[in-house]
Amino acid sequence: MELLTDLMENVTQSTWLVSGVLIALSIAVLACARLTGPRQVAVRRLVSSMGLPVDEGAEQAVNTAQGRRVVGIAIGGIVGTVLATLFVWLVGADRGGPAPLFLIGAYAVAASVGRAVASISGEAKKLVGTDHVAHARLRLLGDYIPCWERGAARTMVGLSVVALTVEMAMPWIRTDVLGQVFPEMFSVAATVTFLAVVALIGFEVGGRLILRVRQRQGSELSLVWDDLLRSSAVRDLATAAFLLGTFGVFFAVQEVVRAMNPMNPPFIASAAGFNLVGTFVIIAVVVESLLSRPQQHILRRRYPDLVGVGA
Repeated sequence: MELLTDLMENVTQSTWLVSGVLIALSIAVLACARLTGPRQVAVRRLVSSMGLPVDEGAEQAVNTAQGRRVVGIAIGGIVGTVLATLFVWLVGADRGGPAPLFLIGAYAVAASVGRAVASISGEAKKLVGTDHVAHARLRLLGDYIPCWERGAARTMVGLSVVALTVEMAMPWIRTDVLGQVFPEMFSVAATVTFLAVVALIGFEVGGRLILRVRQRQGSELSLVWDDLLRSSAVRDLATAAFLLGTFGVFFAVQEVVRAMNPMNPPFIASAAGFNLVGTFVIIAVVVESLLSRPQQHILRRRYPDLVGVGA
């Protein structure tokens, strides 16, 4: 009860408003995910971005996969919004002004993680079953995701690890921050960086395991769509790793500057700083969702004769 009272008194109304809207949006998305109409819209959007027709055999698989991803986004968004609101209260991120963009950015990160978990769980179900077909050519990770997406995920997670390492080394550089940074104190940066590393390992290892699973027998178009769905799952993992790495870098920098100047924290630890990283994440998510070329990467690499068939 005391915690709830403290939350109500020390979190701005704008934060509660944005949190409520995001949670309500996620609940609405969960409800829509059970309806045929919205799921068909999601399927048509994917089919349009791929520029490839879908036959009856593949339509059910695509419908199920898209529905699973939407549910993952909604559940991840709810969890992320709750955790972000608690974090805003814990560090007082909105004391100097509202931080709605940070909340939206956190929602996007958590939704991305939820989408990746849902995608991988769906692909894992393909491990069981018989009547598989063999591929004439070895499937490589580079066939399913563009080089720049792989590099972005690896780079951002690497930067997050470096930033956390610098934070851990700060007591040897400046003795006045002793006891104020990780591992002496709980660190959001350490938690997020750990999740980013797990996501990257899932991408590097799990992605390759997904590609090793032989496809079940079906029409040629069904086999192509099966590969496209695997590509989406692999890209979801890479996106989650990238966004978690972005937050890991920010939190590590924020924790270091707060420890160095606790009485007058600079811009990066202010509400404006939180909004800035939120804006970066939002822009990254929007750009990733609007780009169709990465989604068609697998067609160009494995099925070049099918590129633009449905256009």
